[in-house]
Amino acid sequence: MHLDFLKRFYPDFKDKKILELGCGRGDFLLECHKERLDIVGVDVNPEYIKISEEKIKKSGFEPHIILAKGKELPFKDNYFDFINCVEVLEYTRDPEKVLMECYRVLKSNGQIFITIHNRFGARDAHYRLWFLNWMPRFLGKIYIGVMKRRKDPEKFLDIQNIDKMHYYTYPKFKRMVENISFEINDLKKNQIYNPGLILNTKSKAIATIFKRARLSFILYTMYTFFNNSFHFILKKK
Repeated sequence: MHLDFLKRFYPDFKDKKILELGCGRGDFLLECHKERLDIVGVDVNPEYIKISEEKIKKSGFEPHIILAKGKELPFKDNYFDFINCVEVLEYTRDPEKVLMECYRVLKSNGQIFITIHNRFGARDAHYRLWFLNWMPRFLGKIYIGVMKRRKDPEKFLDIQNIDKMHYYTYPKFKRMVENISFEINDLKKNQIYNPGLILNTKSKAIATIFKRARLSFILYTMYTFFNNSFHFILKKK
């Protein structure tokens, strides 16, 4: 479960104010409600909010979900201790503004768990196509059409076209968040150099072999260039 994963890096959520930015169908919200945590969800999709509310109420909890955009969060400054932002930023129209809003509503030393899609990831997670991200975007659109993986924009309220979505290299994203004044911590790097943090048995075994051979840096370099997404903790200074 995602909450258990987060506890490996942020062990104490008790008495903390939590925001899920892009709460989708409410699975993480429900996890938090089951542990009696203080969490608020935000999403731009009314249908997802309805699904989340029904799911949470069915389990006997009272949901707190707000229809709002990430670049205009309806909260006061320095309000939250932790923000969960998974599979969201690539769909937004202005990722930097979203991150600046997150910075505003976080307390000092508050943290964000965020996932970012790798511009050169070997297999694109959205379109499920190998080598899509190794192409210029105009060729990528042709590839998507040939493979019949186009998405109907009428079905979505956010950005879904590959040439409009926001993917990043590690250096580009690092520069952006540091300019906002976040500290950045690469969780995958932590896991590669400390295999005990890895949940997947096969991945843990591979990382352990590289560590014993003192070659963790090679595995990390491969991850940086070829993995589909980055997992970061951003901390407000």
